[in-house]
Amino acid sequence: MTTWTLRLKQSPEFAIDGSSIDARELAGKSKSMIESMKIGADCLGDWFDVVIGDRGEGDRIELIGDLSNFHHIGANHQRGEIHVDGNVGDFVGAAVGGRRLGMTGGRIVVVGNAGPYAGHRMRRGEIWIGGDCGRLAAAHMVAGSIMVAGQVGADSFVGMQRGSFFASRLPKLASGRFTRPLESFYLLASLIRPPKTEVFESFWKQFRITPVISVRGDRAVGGQGEIVAPAAG
Repeated sequence: MTTWTLRLKQSPEFAIDGSSIDARELAGKSKSMIESMKIGADCLGDWFDVVIGDRGEGDRIELIGDLSNFHHIGANHQRGEIHVDGNVGDFVGAAVGGRRLGMTGGRIVVVGNAGPYAGHRMRRGEIWIGGDCGRLAAAHMVAGSIMVAGQVGADSFVGMQRGSFFASRLPKLASGRFTRPLESFYLLASLIRPPKTEVFESFWKQFRITPVISVRGDRAVGGQGEIVAPAAG
């Protein structure tokens, strides 16, 4: 299995479609071939220093730097892990272009903040966000799990069909579109392994050992997605 480390040389002042940064696109390519891959109007090597290495289990893409202007990271993600050591732009793990579905498996980890529409139409997999995420998170989410340790933006969960969203506190929800909060213990939490960083391990510990509150919706579309937060949050 392979690790691709892409270290940002400089932050762009304009939006770039990062959906081509995908393990299936990188697999089998040499360093020079990866550097010559198109990303927007430029080549990957114009923006990133590229290092290729080996690892024991699963493919992993490591993105290092402030990727706030790189959007649709992980749009086609199916397996392995994308790890962003910094912020990421809009539509992380979300559907791109005319596609009906976003990521369909694997894990995306964002140590910093994420822009709007995180997990839009995601089908499977996990998205972990250590900071805040923008508005309309989990919009039209089909399945999968999103964990956000920071603040959750407004108008999130619109059209949510299924899947699970874990927040540090229950966000403000649209009136009438979600069930009343129920308190319980989240028994499945012990089956999920958080990324090995202090922020995620501390965040997830709350779901393993303390009571949680949960709601379901979006009832406007017959959705059964769940939103879970610590009861003390």
